[in-house]
Amino acid sequence: MKQGNLLTSFVMSILALGLACYFGFYIFESFNNPFSSTRTYQFSISQSVEATGLIVRDESIFPTQHGIVQTIPSNGEKVGVGQTVALVHQDTQAMQQQATLSAYQQEIDVLHYAMQQDGEDAVSSARLDEDILGGLVSLRSTAASDNYNNLEQDITQLKSAVLKRAFTYGTDLVPEELTLRLAQLERDQQLLQAVTASTTHSVVTSLSGTFSSHVDGYEGVITPSSILTMTPSELSELLKHPIESSPTSTGKIVQGTHWYMIVNVPTEVATELTVGKSLSVAFSGTFSELVPMEIEQIGTDEDGQSTLILSSRHYLSDTILLREQTVELIHHTDTGLRVPKAALRMQKFSTTDEETGEVTENEVLGVYALVAGRAEFKPVTTISEGSDFYIVQPTSSGRDTLKAGHDIIVHATDLYHGKPLQN
Repeated sequence: MKQGNLLTSFVMSILALGLACYFGFYIFESFNNPFSSTRTYQFSISQSVEATGLIVRDESIFPTQHGIVQTIPSNGEKVGVGQTVALVHQDTQAMQQQATLSAYQQEIDVLHYAMQQDGEDAVSSARLDEDILGGLVSLRSTAASDNYNNLEQDITQLKSAVLKRAFTYGTDLVPEELTLRLAQLERDQQLLQAVTASTTHSVVTSLSGTFSSHVDGYEGVITPSSILTMTPSELSELLKHPIESSPTSTGKIVQGTHWYMIVNVPTEVATELTVGKSLSVAFSGTFSELVPMEIEQIGTDEDGQSTLILSSRHYLSDTILLREQTVELIHHTDTGLRVPKAALRMQKFSTTDEETGEVTENEVLGVYALVAGRAEFKPVTTISEGSDFYIVQPTSSGRDTLKAGHDIIVHATDLYHGKPLQN
């Protein structure tokens, strides 16, 4: 028992000695290196305000249609004068007949392609294989992005490429059989066209612009010209009581490339803005982009609120389905070097007038950087402030300029320019 107790005491003594050595070394190092430093880097801090408003466009809606409306362009697609934007079917049977006509036309196109091959099988095969691969990639990209505007078009193109490949190289049909099949399809198409002529009609646009199938009732109520006189209270009333949409509308055309947004902001924020300048608008939700927008108009104060009208030429197609939006307006951004507040120091420097010999003492704001084992003072000025840091800019040039990547001293004692320090 005594031997066991002696062994335990010896082991405990060794452990205690090891801990004492460790803490002793730590304390020695602390006294030997009585400073801490951190690296400075470029940093931006933004001033922003959250606001809710309405997106405004130059919009013309199509007349209300009675029947089953099948729009043809995708939302956000450019359309021209005379282009068919929708088919209106009398009933579901007429819609199914129109789908059959489309299938006939697709197969007719495939047969024409197959019969026009000129014997360059290897080249044509490679081209079709490339079309199929490209269609698969496009379809996967569309599905992954949750943007289904072009999904039907991607599927149709892929199916067409696969059918062309099968008819041309994957079957044993001879030219005579292809000719007979083509003639039969064209007869069936003509007969069905005669039937659908009275049950399906087209909606053709007389305007060019960007198509949207969504009509929300604001069209014609708020326009780029009407919002110029809108007050904060009128905008708030519109936001509180949204307009009901028309469920039977065919869609609309957005003319031009500009779109606008009107929001209410605190007047104290509005006074800091300038007409003609740009700011960044951060959207959220399905459209989460940072959009540069120009300030078109700043309204007068009404109970501490002012209307702000913004415009943009970017992302018209992507915002075509949006109307009421809560956004973040980033109206000012400061960029500089980020330094901890504890690193900032006010130092006195003496200058002597060579003619009079008069000595003047000046206080200069700056930080100490660790350069080649010595402390060097770098004059700076603060441009913005965070919770525990400042954004600064150097006020000197040459060797005394503070740059990104410098190690700046945060905590130290008895610092002066040129003091040797151990790292």
